[in-house]
Amino acid sequence: MSGDAYSHLPDPMKIYQDHLDALSSALMSRNFSAFARRIHLPHTIISERKRQIVESKDEMADLFYAFHASLKSQKVTEYLRIATRADYKSEDHICGEHMTHIFSGGQRIVAPYPNRVRLELVGAEWCETACSNAVLNTDGPRGFARVSENPVVAPLPDRAANAMENN
Repeated sequence: MSGDAYSHLPDPMKIYQDHLDALSSALMSRNFSAFARRIHLPHTIISERKRQIVESKDEMADLFYAFHASLKSQKVTEYLRIATRADYKSEDHICGEHMTHIFSGGQRIVAPYPNRVRLELVGAEWCETACSNAVLNTDGPRGFARVSENPVVAPLPDRAANAMENN
């Protein structure tokens, strides 16, 4: 849907990759305020086995610090997320896909896995409102990513359904 209707807008792949890079940098440097600026609540997190709605900044902070601690305990040195697709769904809505690669000292410590993210323009900032990660974890990002042999990334909820779920 990014075609001619949105050709006057900035490149959605650049917006998406910039978002991924900013969140990865914030996570690796344990900078919650930088991370939180790019997340809009309520935020939906989907894994292969669980769907979670994060409704408060405190809840997001708990997940952020737990995931950072998990990465640190695994001695992660690189948390790379590489955009593979990003398209405008409307002028204020981008959906994209990316692969996550996690390394410790140049050694891959988990198989790469696919993800999806929905970005929405909130004021002047592109913020993440939903993500889907092809990981097997059942307790959100608190534990280290476990990936199935054939990872499947679930579709993101549509914007209207997500809004209704949270009312």
